Amino acid sequence: MNEHHGLRVAQVDLHLRGYQEELAREGCAGENVIILAPTNSGKTRVACRIIEVYFAELCNVAKNACLGTFNSCRAIKRKK
Repeated sequence: MNEHHGLRVAQVDLHLRGYQEELAREGCAGENVIILAPTNSGKTRVACRIIEVYFAELCNVAKNACLGTFNSCRAIKRKK
């Protein structure tokens, strides 16, 4: 664990696949992005990489910043 501005930060290597790196590229560059990809394609891992880069830069540049996330949940009908 590292500590930055009173926050405890765990260092984890996400090992993204090539297409996931491509999905994360613009978000890591500071652009606003919407990740639209099929189920089980690693959208959460891509978002984690973008957040990881964001906070790494935040700790080096600014003390006040914000982060917003949006998750859509819908009921999945179970097959019996």
